[in-house]
Amino acid sequence: MKRIVAVLVVISLLAFVACKKKKHYPVTNSVQQNNNQDTAVGMNATINGHAWTTDSAYAYRIRYANDSVMSDLYINATRKVNDTTSTISFSIVNYTGPKNYLIDPPNVSATYYINGERHYATLGEINIESDSPYAMIGTFNFTVDSTVVTDGSFNVAKP
Repeated sequence: MKRIVAVLVVISLLAFVACKKKKHYPVTNSVQQNNNQDTAVGMNATINGHAWTTDSAYAYRIRYANDSVMSDLYINATRKVNDTTSTISFSIVNYTGPKNYLIDPPNVSATYYINGERHYATLGEINIESDSPYAMIGTFNFTVDSTVVTDGSFNVAKP
């Protein structure tokens, strides 16, 4: 009887240790321009003929849980002038590296936010020109409703 109790105690301890949560790393955004490595981090565009620029742009890469190769790419930049906040945001589902991605929601999407109002692009492109060990560089243009975004470029630290 003592052996059975001892075996049950050992099995219980093993089960307890096996069920312990593993530590994992939190999702973080990419390194920003104040890291003294690249002062070119940012995003620029022309929106309805007016220059739009920001000195910060964030990139996120989300890997698929069951696949170590597939990942999604998100790029986001926000600008605030006076009381007007505007944001340009991209998402590329199953990002496969540098190439030209045509806007095709929901797989490849571009969104323009102005004062919290969201506008989805219906046509355009995101061209990832470089995906180096440090940075991702690209260009873009798209149309949302009556807003035309042209001559866009970005340089973000590699997520």
